[in-house]
Amino acid sequence: MSAIQSTRKVANPKLTLYAFHLRNSLDQGSQATVENSDRLWETCQQIGQKLGIFRLESLIERLRKQWGSPIGLPLDNPDSQYLELLPQERLLHFSEIPNGSSPKLTGEVYPLQIHDTYFVDITLRYPYPNVEVSQLNDLNPQGCLLPHNIQASLGQTLMLFAQPLEEIDNPQSLAEVYLQAILPESEVEALLLSPPATGQLLGSPIFAYENNQDDPTQHNHILIWLNSHPQTEAREEKINYYQPLVNLLCSRSKILYAYAASGCCNAQAREIYSRIEQHIHNFTQIVQSPSRLQEFKRLLTELPEISLQYGQYLRDLEDHKNTIRTNLANYQIWLKKLETLPDCELRFLQEFSDLADKKFQQQIQVHQSFLTPGQLLFRELIDNIRGLVAIDQIESDRQFQQELQKREEQFQQALQQQEKQWQEQWREQDENSQKREQNLEMWIAAVGTGLAVSGVSSQVNPKPIEAILGKTAPNVAKPSYLSELSYTAGNIVIHIFLGLVIALIVRAVFKITS
Repeated sequence: MSAIQSTRKVANPKLTLYAFHLRNSLDQGSQATVENSDRLWETCQQIGQKLGIFRLESLIERLRKQWGSPIGLPLDNPDSQYLELLPQERLLHFSEIPNGSSPKLTGEVYPLQIHDTYFVDITLRYPYPNVEVSQLNDLNPQGCLLPHNIQASLGQTLMLFAQPLEEIDNPQSLAEVYLQAILPESEVEALLLSPPATGQLLGSPIFAYENNQDDPTQHNHILIWLNSHPQTEAREEKINYYQPLVNLLCSRSKILYAYAASGCCNAQAREIYSRIEQHIHNFTQIVQSPSRLQEFKRLLTELPEISLQYGQYLRDLEDHKNTIRTNLANYQIWLKKLETLPDCELRFLQEFSDLADKKFQQQIQVHQSFLTPGQLLFRELIDNIRGLVAIDQIESDRQFQQELQKREEQFQQALQQQEKQWQEQWREQDENSQKREQNLEMWIAAVGTGLAVSGVSSQVNPKPIEAILGKTAPNVAKPSYLSELSYTAGNIVIHIFLGLVIALIVRAVFKITS
């Protein structure tokens, strides 16, 4: 900081943080809070620990003791529209912040619920009337009030209110000096890339700077309000400008949040859209593939889920557009209330309203116009795939039935062939059995005949040997006892042999005649 700037002084400077954090989400109902809804109060606790501000450090405990969990009221309660979360104290005052060799700081913290949003006002000021410009840096010790430290989901605004103790030749140049005093140099460079928006509030000039970051937790929005009009400070204490300003900044933060979220939705949806085009490009190749049925079935398990995600992004885009429309209407209501205050010229606030109306909403409409046909492409692609799958499935089922019928016919033929073989075997076995029985019967008949002949012959000529010998050798001596036994045995053998010969002859006759 230059020597000229360091010798400048200001009276009664105060730096106020307006931080907005989402409490409820539309898709979770009026009772449920978002997952990190208490992060703003946890951040206050961390800042209080860092700066040694006990009342800021214990704020979350006071709020939970007052409300329990979740903190505040559900959205269907009309009191949630502008609810002081510490109804008895309203403001928590603190003083004597350790601050090195610089004068001690004082301040207050003011927590609110504005419908679906948590809001905290942290104001730091000096207890002394006059301080040097270089000491303004101590109102933002270690950059603790910057967006990346606060991490408010909907964004924040820092406003410096200070009275210059010198004649003002160029209010904008002086505002830049104050801006450089309260912020690190790296932050100032981004804020000064474009000229500030200017206006007048309660008679004194006000300048608005921002770094145009899309991420609300990185978007730096600074207001420098120069207390240069003799009535401004008195009006600031007596006139109710605070509530309209806070509500206007809340609507502004929601508009920027919704627009940034719409950009994320558009990016995600466009990525899916490119995948649709790739699937359409591959569609012709898959149609010609012999394994297209399996590939189409795989796509039918993936595409509906992707299509659902795509539809959700389109729905979210519509929700963000409606959020911008609703909050833009609220923004204009609060702007009109501010414009009715004395000595106010707030054209720069109207310029933001025009920006939200003409750019933000129209840009989302452009995104929707580009992305909506993709939903129809999804449906047509899925319908075409389903149609081809149905055709292929019918053909596949027909082929399966034909194959099944063919196999059934082959099985029946094989079964018939096997039955035929079995029947032939059974017939052959039956014939062989009959032959064996017939042969056995023939043998039995032949043997029976032989035995009968043998019996008859033994009756007709019981001693064939003696008869033969009597005829051939009549003078042979009478046989002895042993010879008699031999003759008897011989006679028997002759009769049996005769019966066997007859049996063989009969068997031969049966075989010839059969």
